[in-house]
Amino acid sequence: MNLTHPSKSWMLLLAATVLLMSCEKEPTANFSPSKTDVVTGEEIQFTNQSADAYDFSWNFGDGSVSTLESPVYAYDEAGTYSVVLTAFSESGKYANSTTKTINVEYANEIRFTGEKYPLSQAFIIKYGDWDGSGVFNFDVVFISEDIYFAEDSISGTGEIVVFEMWTNSPTTLTAGNYVFSSAEVAGTITDVFMGIDLDIYESEGPEFEAVSATATVAYEGADLKLSSLMIMDNAQDAKVYYTGPYTVFDFTEKKSSSKVNKLFHQR
Repeated sequence: MNLTHPSKSWMLLLAATVLLMSCEKEPTANFSPSKTDVVTGEEIQFTNQSADAYDFSWNFGDGSVSTLESPVYAYDEAGTYSVVLTAFSESGKYANSTTKTINVEYANEIRFTGEKYPLSQAFIIKYGDWDGSGVFNFDVVFISEDIYFAEDSISGTGEIVVFEMWTNSPTTLTAGNYVFSSAEVAGTITDVFMGIDLDIYESEGPEFEAVSATATVAYEGADLKLSSLMIMDNAQDAKVYYTGPYTVFDFTEKKSSSKVNKLFHQR
């Protein structure tokens, strides 16, 4: 009979464990995002490419985390985010981390009452020096893909936002910051109208007027970029984001007869 002393068995087990851990490889964390420049709500596939790793911890840089091997994630707010993947060895003794950057812009949308309404097109309408004040009147119109908007007609059902702005340029809406005001002076928004699921001809669906608003206008190459925060007449706030192409309509000589002008300015 061959018996092993209990203390000797424990020592053999400890030695085996130490030997096993000494042979354990340290992990190398690595991953590849499917895209690094996205808009809010756009999904990113994070493909894990780590070596000698058994468990994972993801930090997406906005307070969200995951322990999935290769998660899919979408950001709700614009910003630059550092995504950190930490990979662990089988026993958890060793860990290794790597970081990559994701750039997020806002999608073209209205955010209102907890919902997001997509926007697909933008228009800038020139009216010229409307009242002889020496500043120039423009409408900025954002619409969803369900609305048809031509130079002298508008139809369909969908989302629409209209900003009436005054600026010091006779040719284009000047880049800069605008604030809501009843005074028709350069750099102001005098009126903001928003319709959600609005039938243009029958005026069905909710319509809202802003009681205060701020907006930033910029141009990126051939694209218009506008962001706005508005407090509507139902006391709720609305946020508008748009970056993309736009169409210019010149109503300088026909502002009194335009159907579009009557729709937006005689509500």
